Amino acid sequence: MRTVTFSNDEAAKSINNLFLSTWKNRRPGFHDCEVGTERGIFNGAYDCYATVNFCTFFATPDLEVLHYCSGYYSPRIFLREVEFVRELAAAALDERNRFKKGGVEAYRRLHEANRQKRLEERKKVASMTPPKGGADQDFFSRREFLAEGLLHLSQVHRDLALRSAERGQPVQLSEVMRTYLFGNSFSEEEVNRRK
Repeated sequence: MRTVTFSNDEAAKSINNLFLSTWKNRRPGFHDCEVGTERGIFNGAYDCYATVNFCTFFATPDLEVLHYCSGYYSPRIFLREVEFVRELAAAALDERNRFKKGGVEAYRRLHEANRQKRLEERKKVASMTPPKGGADQDFFSRREFLAEGLLHLSQVHRDLALRSAERGQPVQLSEVMRTYLFGNSFSEEEVNRRK
């Protein structure tokens, strides 16, 4: 994210205009110096690589989660998620970025609508066929990782919609940071610990 998406001029401008950005190492002391995965993502030109070790959270000043995505997302996909957060904020928050009356219902409704959109996109991506003349292995990897990333986003939208509906309020960032959804079954910390 740092070397591609957050370095993209359009993404950086959107983030700087709409958000106050902060960084937190979710596991103090963890530092993954293995650059092979990052190099593979960059060289493979992946649109998504949903993983556990990096998560972007969008929250209100009261630390209520508007949305999040785990792993790498290309500028094109990430900017679409930023636009979703902007639309959600316009529908659910007041001028002080606090939830307004009816805001939690708008939050739930928009998350559910976007869950459906991501599932429809995933179905289309999963059925994509190689271009005429064939495709190398990268085509299949890119298709698989994009489908996985879209599934991850649909699961995040579903989780936030359900939790907000159950409670009548958005989910707190502290809770989501402990229990957030991610797109793969391994933890980079565990992989490094076994080495």
